[in-house]
Amino acid sequence: SRRRERLRRRRFNPYVAGAPIRRDGMFFGRRELVDRILDTIHNNSLLLYGERRIGKTSIQHQLSQRLKELHDPHYEFFPVYIDLQGTTEERFFSTMAEDIFHELAPVLNGLRPARDPDGGYDHRDFVRDLHAVLKALKKRSPKTVRLVLLIDEVDELNDYDPRINQKLRSLFMKSFAENLVSVVSGVEIKKQWGKEGSPWYNFFEELEVKPLATPDARRLVEEPIQGMFTLEDGVADRVVELTDGKPYLIQKLCIALVTRLHEAGRRKLTVADVDAIGRPAED
Repeated sequence: SRRRERLRRRRFNPYVAGAPIRRDGMFFGRRELVDRILDTIHNNSLLLYGERRIGKTSIQHQLSQRLKELHDPHYEFFPVYIDLQGTTEERFFSTMAEDIFHELAPVLNGLRPARDPDGGYDHRDFVRDLHAVLKALKKRSPKTVRLVLLIDEVDELNDYDPRINQKLRSLFMKSFAENLVSVVSGVEIKKQWGKEGSPWYNFFEELEVKPLATPDARRLVEEPIQGMFTLEDGVADRVVELTDGKPYLIQKLCIALVTRLHEAGRRKLTVADVDAIGRPAED
């Protein structure tokens, strides 16, 4: 088609490596996992664990989208994505507050934090603001309100004073048990939080994020370039084999393959092309 021809001329490359997947059409092989999380979140908080770049952040963004669109007869979900990467212990509660107020601004009718998050904002300030936010959300819906904190890079908590972890846990246990739930994701947390002395011991239902199953990994190779390029038999399987089904590495290898075809002015992708590029580095 003319559109595909235009995309080829513009050297269009549909793959994404390094940034989380936000487009539904590029989100492969995680439907079952996301559905399972959505089923569980009515009753329990969840911990997503898995190696770096396995797709945990993309799952969190997908969850945010799905929760906003969910028509549940009993619950109204308000998801807030919070990225803790590089957040210091001193900034922890203010970071959470800023993200909650920013994300929910359209439904909070101008409600602001009671105290400037930049000026010594602490656990007590956060509890007071959370009460105010939930009160405002409850006015909007006759259903049970669930504020869902989607906390990414939660490994940062391992380096904090254990009392911060205890205060955070107490929010879910006591003060806001009915209205607050969380999906947290990280790499090392399962090892740390599995210890009996951890405030998070036995708190979360745990789900491992694994590499993509072969059929889903093949779809990630084939579908984004359908109609633009043809693939020799065995190309998708070779890509999956070289990348162990890890979505980040698949995308990275496919970016290089599409660039190679554009540069050579070719439309057919061969197994030899895949082998010429080889397994991408896990940076």
